[in-house]
Amino acid sequence: MRADQKLSEIPVDVSAIQRTIARALAPYTDIPPAETARQVWQDLAGHIHLLAPEVEQRARGPWAGTDQGSITLSGIACVRGKLRRGLPGNDPLAAWAAAQELARQCQILLGLATDPLVSEPKR
Repeated sequence: MRADQKLSEIPVDVSAIQRTIARALAPYTDIPPAETARQVWQDLAGHIHLLAPEVEQRARGPWAGTDQGSITLSGIACVRGKLRRGLPGNDPLAAWAAAQELARQCQILLGLATDPLVSEPKR
């Protein structure tokens, strides 16, 4: 995504993002293998790299100077830090917990990026 592009101008498969989130948050009777967590993590990271600039643009634009803008920028910084640190080791439980946490954060970004009701907060 170019810096001058808006989310509406690029092909975003919202359904694919939702499927990835659902896969990560689905109830499992057994912990999935670490490799599954790695694949879900990589898919979520790709979605986040697509969504974060749009949400950041809203936080610095229409939401600038609001609590929504400040919280959003802080959340994006947190997610980017998590992506830089990567998935924890080879422990399947820790890896899956991290992937689920990332899925929840991706879900929030998707909502912020696509919901027209939150694009213009009241001051």
